[in-house]
Amino acid sequence: MTQVKQFQIRGENYPYISAQAWRKWLRNTVSFLSDQILYTDRLNKKIADKDKKHIEGITHYAGNPVLYIEDEIFGFSNPQLYIPEQIEGELYNVVSTNRQTVLNTSSIMPLLSDSMINTIEGYVHLDVDTPLPYKNEFMNGYFNAVTSLDIDRIGIYKNIMDIYELDPSLAKLFLDDKYITVNEVEGGEIYQINNFEDRKKYIIKLYFDLLLSLYPDVKSSQFAVDASPKIFVSAVLKSSANIFSDLVDIDDNYPYFNIDKLISIVSKRGHQLLTDIYIGYRSGTFNEKNEYNLLKLNNMELKHRNGFVNVYVMSPGEVKNKIIDELGGLMK
Repeated sequence: MTQVKQFQIRGENYPYISAQAWRKWLRNTVSFLSDQILYTDRLNKKIADKDKKHIEGITHYAGNPVLYIEDEIFGFSNPQLYIPEQIEGELYNVVSTNRQTVLNTSSIMPLLSDSMINTIEGYVHLDVDTPLPYKNEFMNGYFNAVTSLDIDRIGIYKNIMDIYELDPSLAKLFLDDKYITVNEVEGGEIYQINNFEDRKKYIIKLYFDLLLSLYPDVKSSQFAVDASPKIFVSAVLKSSANIFSDLVDIDDNYPYFNIDKLISIVSKRGHQLLTDIYIGYRSGTFNEKNEYNLLKLNNMELKHRNGFVNVYVMSPGEVKNKIIDELGGLMK
């Protein structure tokens, strides 16, 4: 039997989707949208070609954030890929190539308990007259999640001490071909991709496309799963700590947007905002009264301790363009 992951609060079971599973969905969607080979497939190719110099297979190299958007966003870990020259009498020194993800995700948490879980039963026929019974649990309902993108690290690769984000031989190749520039610092080098602003804008555009076109496990199509968000609250912040969470609640088994909580969050933490707040909303998600109150937020000015911030309500697709426009102004 394939079971849905659950946790327990006060005796009630709640289904959830782990942050790892969500990132796997996002990785699959990157491959689907960008038509690039997945990191795991490139890693297997690297193992198969381990007797060749990796420069010969650069187009399929695992751990290449300059050319592969997946490696740029989700990071990678290739331990002991690069062994520097050893100094006699010193401890054995091994440098690994590791890049921490720029995409932070929470688990996808439910708004209702295990009433969202259903079970289907069926048979698999491996041969004539040999039916094997199976059960699948699946869930549907309303979920909350938090995600953020560390914009400052996009297009930046640090090779400092024994942690390298860009393999030195790849770095040399990209420097020769003028893909990147280098800044010498104490303990190593910091590389920056040449089309710095364009890379940031492209990643942000792709980030929203990932959310709007989320490609979950293929099994989900059997149950007509729509995993794309029905509402999201977006802004550019001074830090990667997301201030917007739990803004959707449940009342009488139906979701509603908690406007009072948004106003409270802005009043206490609005000073961390670098831009206005953009709410992407799919019409019909909430009941008529709550939707009316939500749409009234459009063009509203909310106060915080350092001033004011505007709130705009629009379709999810429009939010992407607004954030990119705001970012363009911040990067000048």
